[in-house]
Amino acid sequence: MRGNKDVTPKYARGSKVAVCKEMPASMSHFESGFNAIVEYTYAQKYGGDNIDSYSLIVLNDKDEPINSISWYYENQLTLISDDISKGKEIIEKYEFG
Repeated sequence: MRGNKDVTPKYARGSKVAVCKEMPASMSHFESGFNAIVEYTYAQKYGGDNIDSYSLIVLNDKDEPINSISWYYENQLTLISDDISKGKEIIEKYEFG
């Protein structure tokens, strides 16, 4: 977690990211090796200063939303696309059908 509360998250809501293929032992039960859209950080959802943990919307091979899963650390994510408007469309499709 970053010490400066004024720092913005590394990945904005709507960013398309790839989740790493190998998780640390403590997270071996987490899904890995998939593409997703950043839904929000822990801080955005619940308050506080934890901007390093993300909730993600999992995408299938056609970039369609499947489900939402949490909490992945920013060092487990790699930016694929910062087309925020496209990502937000996918979020809305997931949340509102």
